[in-house]
Amino acid sequence: MAQTRSGPPHGNINQLVKIRIERVSDFLSKRGTAFITALGLVILIITGIANTFVHQKLSLSVFYLVPVCLVTWYTTRYLGILFAFLGGVSLTLSHYETIVTYRQWIAHIWNSLGTVFFFCLMVLLLRLLKSRLEHEKGLAQLDPLTGAANRRSFYTTLSNEIERSKRYKHAFTVVFIDLDNFKEVNDKHGHQTGDQLLRLTTEKLKQNIRTCDFMARFGGDEFSILFPETNKERISVLISRIRFAILDTMKENDWPVTLSIGVATFQNPPDTVDEALGDVDRLMYSAKRKGKDMIEYGVY
Repeated sequence: MAQTRSGPPHGNINQLVKIRIERVSDFLSKRGTAFITALGLVILIITGIANTFVHQKLSLSVFYLVPVCLVTWYTTRYLGILFAFLGGVSLTLSHYETIVTYRQWIAHIWNSLGTVFFFCLMVLLLRLLKSRLEHEKGLAQLDPLTGAANRRSFYTTLSNEIERSKRYKHAFTVVFIDLDNFKEVNDKHGHQTGDQLLRLTTEKLKQNIRTCDFMARFGGDEFSILFPETNKERISVLISRIRFAILDTMKENDWPVTLSIGVATFQNPPDTVDEALGDVDRLMYSAKRKGKDMIEYGVY
């Protein structure tokens, strides 16, 4: 019996293509403006030369969009517009030998100006699209209630810090903060008061951490903080300052809220984000089991 060979599922192919595109995009994003500009110029020159030889039989005008879009997306709007004009000039020069009359020159320059206008329009649309995408990406990484980073953003930042710690052998500390008796405030004073409490907590956390630290609302009444290059001796001072600032705010508003805090310092980085979060989560719940309003430290 003849056997038919089936190819890979379309889903796998699509996923593979998506991964390849993301890798190329990441590669280009990490390169500087000079590299992207040089790459755009190379593509522009090659397109112009090719168009000079084949334009009588085949137009390559659309390929001028490649360097224009590349430079626009990965550098600035102004460089994109510059490449739009360079593309128009290159397109005009590639037809130089076939233009013999004054009328042909006028018509060709008019067509080239139309092409430049189209390229410039593409530049503006691409920059608008990129701006919208970055805005949406930023919203996806923020907690809508407090404006703090959310769980997803914290995962990404912590993952990067773990890789950095593995490379440079620097310690870092992860902190979990749980607001004790938060449900009591919600039940007694309503959700609006609870929301105000969470926003004030976020504000106090931002005011009392360093610029290099990263704070997120992890969910509900839980907050997490990443302290890069911070050992146990340094973290105890930082945590005490944060704790007293928040407790003073709770007393000022007559809210019976305290803090159960888990503090995990990693002298040797964990293998995964989940491993790090599991360690600090156990410390935080250990503080709650011991009577709340406590700090539980761990060194790994």
